[in-house]
Amino acid sequence: MALATVDAPDTILAFTPELVRTYFHRLSAKGLTMATLHRRRAALSEFAKWGVDQRLWATNPMAGAPQIKKPEYVPRPFMPEERTRLLALELPPAERLVRALLYYTGLRVSPICGIRIGDISTQPMTLGDGLTWPGSIRTVGKGNKTHVVPLHPDLRELVVSYILANHTDMDPRSFLLSYRKSRLGRGR
Repeated sequence: MALATVDAPDTILAFTPELVRTYFHRLSAKGLTMATLHRRRAALSEFAKWGVDQRLWATNPMAGAPQIKKPEYVPRPFMPEERTRLLALELPPAERLVRALLYYTGLRVSPICGIRIGDISTQPMTLGDGLTWPGSIRTVGKGNKTHVVPLHPDLRELVVSYILANHTDMDPRSFLLSYRKSRLGRGR
């Protein structure tokens, strides 16, 4: 729905705050989602900035338009059947470990790539709610913040067996996931 279809003259000079208000009232009446309204407002705001820069209008027609909050969506967890199929896929050991780290810890790829052998503790860890976990992983995440993530029992088994098979030197400075002795990254 173009702005011109809101019973206004078909000219760029008719872009006024009143026209913007009428346009968004009509869009709201159609029952469009907040995400759609937010996206349309953002596009019109950029157009209005361009028009002011081009001296089409003395003032920004979007200046008085109310802000439309973009809704934040919560990620949908896997359904039990999806989880079963995902974890049943046969993968090489390193890929199986990455899948388990992503699934059981919820960490991002970059912190997972930065895990060193010394960052993994198999000492039991008690959380504030009284639950005891069979270990933890220390990572550095977004914003260079250190996070300690509990080790799920299934993940602990995979991590320990992977370390025993692939890190015979047990050097705490070695990366858990490495390629030719260097840190594994997003590209490989």
